Amino acid sequence: MTHPLRWDPDLTKVERSPSILHDPLRAGLAASGLAIVIGCLQPWAEGMVGFQPQSFGGFDGAGDGAILLFLAIILLFIARDRGFVEARDGGRRYLPMIVGLVALADWVIGRQQADVLIDGWLRTGGTGSLAPGFYLAGTGALGAAVLGSVASLRKGEGRTGGLRSLIRGPRRSDVPTLVASAGLLIGFLLGAGLALSVIPVAVVEAPLVFLAGFGAVAGAFVGRSLGRWLGH
Repeated sequence: MTHPLRWDPDLTKVERSPSILHDPLRAGLAASGLAIVIGCLQPWAEGMVGFQPQSFGGFDGAGDGAILLFLAIILLFIARDRGFVEARDGGRRYLPMIVGLVALADWVIGRQQADVLIDGWLRTGGTGSLAPGFYLAGTGALGAAVLGSVASLRKGEGRTGGLRSLIRGPRRSDVPTLVASAGLLIGFLLGAGLALSVIPVAVVEAPLVFLAGFGAVAGAFVGRSLGRWLGH
C-alpha cells in the first residue's frame, strides 16, 4: 500500500537560471560589453604628420578607454547574473542603466579628446580620422545605455497590456536611487567638462580623472541626500 503523503523529489530541485544565450537582454548587455572591450584595445584615431604615423588609443590622453574597460567588466558581470535584470527595487535594479549611461558619457568625452588631436595633426599639414575601434567602442556604449535602461525600467515578466505596461514608473522608494544616479552622471560630466575646458590637453590626464571622479562622487552624494528628502 502506497502512503498518501509520498515524497516528490521534483519539489526539492532548485530552478536553474536560463542560459545567457536564451535571454536576449542579458546577451545584448554581454555583447555590448565585449564590443567596448575590443574597441578600447584598438586605436581610436589614426593619421600621418609628414612621414610619421600618428595614433591615439583609448588608454592615451586621459585614459577614457581604461574607464570604459572597467565599465565593460561591470557590464559582463551584470549580464552573467540575472538578478540585476530582474531586481524590483534599489541600486541593484538601476545599476545596468547607470553603468550604460556613464559609459556613453565617457565615450563622448573620449571623442572630444580624439577630435582635438586630429585637429592638431591637420593644422601641421598632416591627415587624421577616427578609427574603427572608436566606433566599435561607441556602439557598445550606446547598446549598454539603451539595453541597461530597458533592463532597469521594464516591469516584471508575465505582465501584458501593451507597450506602456512594459515600463514601470518609479515608486517613492526609487526616488533616492534615481536622483543619486542623475547626480552622479551630471557631476561626472561637469567635472570632465571643466577639466577639458580649462586644462591643456597635453597635461589633462590626471586632472580629468580627478575632477570627473570628484564630480561623480559629489553629485551622487548630493543627489542621494536630495532624493531622500524628496522621497519622504
